[in-house]
Amino acid sequence: MRTSPLRSRGSAGDLDFSTVELFSARCEREFDSDLVVVELRTAHFVALCGALTLENLGRRAQAHGSRFRIALGGGVTFRALEVAGTTERCVCVTPRRAGAPRLRAGVVG
Repeated sequence: MRTSPLRSRGSAGDLDFSTVELFSARCEREFDSDLVVVELRTAHFVALCGALTLENLGRRAQAHGSRFRIALGGGVTFRALEVAGTTERCVCVTPRRAGAPRLRAGVVG
């Protein structure tokens, strides 16, 4: 499990673990939901999210229910995702299950 932030680069800006933690807490408060960022690997979902802001993520999470994805990766640009369609490494944050740790994040791929 990696603890240092992984950042996505590109027009959408940066998103790191602390932002994910804030988003998780905000989802629970405002949307009565557990963590909804799952694992974003496809350019399709990158296009869906647009700008990576908490407000936008919140709206998208609400619109897509409990399954929402966001593209993250060490040195992975959104342009590369568009070309390749997937990332080799991405942050994977899974929904919290009863009795599980509050946040589980790591590198997959």
